[in-house]
Order: sequence, then C-alpha cells, then structure tokens
Amino acid sequence: MMLFAGALGATEHPADKIVIAVPGEVQISAGRSTEFVVSVEVPANHHVYLKHANAKGKALPVQFSVSAASGFAISEKGRPRGVRVGDEFVLRQKGRFTLELSELAMNEFGESHTLSLALRVQICEEGEVGICYMPVTIERPLRVTISGPQVQTRDLPDSSLPWVNSHASALEAAKLKNQNVFALISDPSRCGACVQLEKKVLPDAKVNKMLKTQFVLYRVPKNEYSKAPINGRFGIPFYFVISPQGENLQKWMGAPGAPQFTSMLEPYARGGSTAPVAAAPVATNSIPLNSGGRQCAIPMKQSYAFQSTQKGEFLSSGNMRFVANASAPGTYTVLTLDRTGEIDSSNSARVIDGKLVVEKFLGGNDLVFECSQYGINGAVSAQALQLSIELR
Repeated sequence: MMLFAGALGATEHPADKIVIAVPGEVQISAGRSTEFVVSVEVPANHHVYLKHANAKGKALPVQFSVSAASGFAISEKGRPRGVRVGDEFVLRQKGRFTLELSELAMNEFGESHTLSLALRVQICEEGEVGICYMPVTIERPLRVTISGPQVQTRDLPDSSLPWVNSHASALEAAKLKNQNVFALISDPSRCGACVQLEKKVLPDAKVNKMLKTQFVLYRVPKNEYSKAPINGRFGIPFYFVISPQGENLQKWMGAPGAPQFTSMLEPYARGGSTAPVAAAPVATNSIPLNSGGRQCAIPMKQSYAFQSTQKGEFLSSGNMRFVANASAPGTYTVLTLDRTGEIDSSNSARVIDGKLVVEKFLGGNDLVFECSQYGINGAVSAQALQLSIELR
C-alpha cells in the first residue's frame, strides 16, 4: 500500500491531514471490472460524512471518482457503517472503502496507466460549535495494469426496458405519446463501456423509471446506423435523442455515472400524452432576469466558470450549468461541476421577483443570483458566501 498525507501547517485546510492508503497497483482485464480497497484516516477531533441519516441531511458524503476521459470508471461497493451524529452518519478516525474499477476503453494487454483517484470530501470539527469546511477534492495516483486481453463475453443487451428496433416504429410511438426518443447503439458482448452502461447505469432505479415513462426507447440495429448523427469521432456506447418529428436533438458517447446520465437526459424527458402532436414545442434557451437595476439572461445547457468567496476571502472555483426542468415547467436545475466535469451537486431553482433563487444551496440556505455589470452575482447571506459568474 502507498500512504499519502498532507504536510502539517498553521494555515492548512484540515482535509490536508486526511491520510489515504491506495493499492500499489490494481490489475484488471480489458473490458472487465475488479474490486480494491482504499482506507481513509480522518485527523483527530474531526469527522467526514458517509450518508444522510434522514431527509434533513444536507452534508456532502464522501465520493470517489476518476475522470471519464481516462477510459475507466469507479463505483462504490462498500463503505464504513460510521456513527450517527444528528441528521448524518459520520466517519471518525479510520475506515475502509471497497471500490470497483471498470475498464471501458479496451486497452491492450500489458499496458499500464496512472489514474487520478479523486476523493470529494467535506470535513468538520467535532462538537456543537465545530467548524464545517467547504467540500474539497483530494487526488491521489492509482496505478492500473491491464492484466488480460480483450475477450468476447456473454454479457447481453439489457432486455428489461421496452425497446423498439426500427426508426419508423420509434417515431410513430413518439408522435402518439408526445415524447422524445432515446436511441442507443451498444454491444456489451465486446465493449466494456457498454457493459458499464447497460449493467450499472440503465438499471439504476431513477434512470430506469425516467426511460420507461418519459422516452420512447429505440435500440438501433446495424442496418439503421445511418439514422444516427454520427460524424467525426465515434465510439460505443453511442446514444442520442430524437424529437417526434425526427430531428436529432443531442448525442453522447461513453458511460457516465447514473446521476450525470439522469441530468444529461432530463432536459429532453416528457411525461407523455395520448394525443398526437403536430409540432415540437418551442424550447426556452435562456433564463431571463430583471434585477440589480439591470436585465440579463442566462443561456442554458452551457458551462460557466464561477468563483466564490466567503467573508471576502477566496474559497473555491468550478463550473455551473443551468437547464430547464422538463418535469416541472417554470423551474430549473442548477448543476455545480468540478474541474473534471463531474457533478458535485444539483439544486432546483426558480425565478422570483426577477432573481434566480437556487434552493437550499448551502447549509439549507438559498443562493440568490442577480444581474451585474459582468454577468450574474450570487449570495448566500446566512453563510457570507458570494459567487460571481461571467456570462459569455
């Protein structure tokens, strides 16, 4: 095992004192998965969060991830039980996490890769008046060796969803139900990322329900690949959304986690109707605001860099994305992304008196955005938090 710990110092963040032990090497076959253990030791008189004890829990539980661009994916198979403190279960001292690593890119036998294993964590001091710090991401190198060649497996396509297998049938059903089509090109018999998508993501309860109730599902056969919006770089799994009128609206590749997959598809989800439609509804492409003595608009489905300060001191930076909530017209979803593009948090928002109010953004308090000279400025007054976003 390799041990990592931050050097001690008078002004350091207490998360710098967290000790993380990762294996010296993880061996995995091409297109397959394997489990390994990471231990996390929390400094004395502090704790980190494991899970919410009830619906009132707001803290950020420990999360592990690797970059989607690495060709690997991480999922968690087990974590410490922890102890209950108020609305949360917390880890004190030391705990072991069992992670599953999946190889998605079908790398060559014998290759070695060094991944950046990211631990997203929120640490707090013990006691009723202990300080809770903003979440941080700690990255540690993880060496991975491809120990076996690619083999064709017996993994079969997901059959629990009501797929149709022709473009014409999919559009006919989409017009009848007034729903968009989710179209998929996948081959889990020989594609590691396809196995990840069809065995880990599509069966997720929230994903599965959304696909069944808010989309027409079309598994694209080889003789209809020409219907897919394929140009430039192409790899599987490849999936895209088609309107009832046959327009290709969006496309993706790869196997993200279930929360990210849900947020990607949510803007295109529709509850459905038995009445046929003549034309697609006009999409709202921005959120208009009228506040701070100015008018402005936030274009949606784009990522914007933000910088946050607390009590005037620099706190953090990242990206935000704003999307319409198709299941609740007039509301929005605000996604906070880390620098790797992974979703840190997801909050509901609505426009009130010309301002965008992001509900329960920090510590149960709302983040209120107003127009500014350069973009939009936000504040969580109760937390002395300020966010600045330059719209381009």
